[in-house]
Amino acid sequence: MKLIVLTGLPTKEKAWLTRDLAAHYSAQGQRVAVMDNANIMNDLGELETVDHTVLMRGGCACCSVADKLFRSTTELSGDIDVAIMPANNQTHVDNLVAVLDNLVSGSPTPIEVTMVALVDDRTTCCFPYVAETLESYADITLHAPFSPDAVISAV
Repeated sequence: MKLIVLTGLPTKEKAWLTRDLAAHYSAQGQRVAVMDNANIMNDLGELETVDHTVLMRGGCACCSVADKLFRSTTELSGDIDVAIMPANNQTHVDNLVAVLDNLVSGSPTPIEVTMVALVDDRTTCCFPYVAETLESYADITLHAPFSPDAVISAV
């Protein structure tokens, strides 16, 4: 299973990117799940291109809902080809990386994680440390405007 983790502050853009990635992978005949840790489903509503939706509310995937992340990926790994997880804006990326490393090493089935950092002008100007941290841990860094094609070609 591929797990694409979207990090960064731009919430609406995470929603749009999640929608576009789900549509792309679904059109390729792959089974898709959205593991919503950023509360984006309120913006998107029901996505027809998604086979499973997991609501991971109540905190960050790096701490308070990490158990749900482990359980959900274990349950979905046999049924899903691609999972997209928009991370909560409050997620500490360094902690998330540790959780994802434990997830990959402890999973009974292979999980390929790709972290995508979404960095916009507001993040760069107002929160330069956040932008630097996001970029340092990311497999892919996208600067606004964000394009699903950049993620698709890199994954």
